[in-house]
Amino acid sequence: KLASPTPIANFGHPNIVDCVAFQPAPGGNLLASGGHDGKIRLFDLAKKAQIKEINAHTAKEGLMIYTVVFTPDGKQILSSGYDNSLKLFDIGAGNMVREFKAFKVKDFEKGHTEPVFSAAFSPDGKFLASGSSGLERVIKIWTVGDGNVVRDLENPGIKTPPKTPAQSHPNFIYQLRFTKDGRLITIGDAPLNKG
Repeated sequence: KLASPTPIANFGHPNIVDCVAFQPAPGGNLLASGGHDGKIRLFDLAKKAQIKEINAHTAKEGLMIYTVVFTPDGKQILSSGYDNSLKLFDIGAGNMVREFKAFKVKDFEKGHTEPVFSAAFSPDGKFLASGSSGLERVIKIWTVGDGNVVRDLENPGIKTPPKTPAQSHPNFIYQLRFTKDGRLITIGDAPLNKG
């Protein structure tokens, strides 16, 4: 509670926690976390206890989860991570519904080539925005229904060498949020600490 310096609950983890998200209403009773062990953990806020653990990103691919975000209806949860992919899971069953694939030559060349630090759903839940780190630094817009990339967002103020993919930010993209009317705001790092 904001008025008290003492926490009302403590949710322990066996590894570093990188991200958390609250389930939106009408359910609104879950807290999700993601971290360095590649697992999404779901906690019941009323019971103050973990109720589910989802193995989202495996050691083979790279464990770290950088983002967890609920779909607007609160029935599914998305994770993104070090393996350059995003994965959508059903909360009830815990199974993967869809993978938003990483770049792979001749298989899926529209995917991210670097770790995905951030993601957000459009208010209607039809689109997903994802932002990457590393040298890529691009925001991709995906269709949730089929997991395809609609477009990469290009920042005209960033000069890239010829035959180099466009960039959205001059450095890592840390957060993405949609406004209620469907506009996208992004935040990230920039050279010389100019965010």
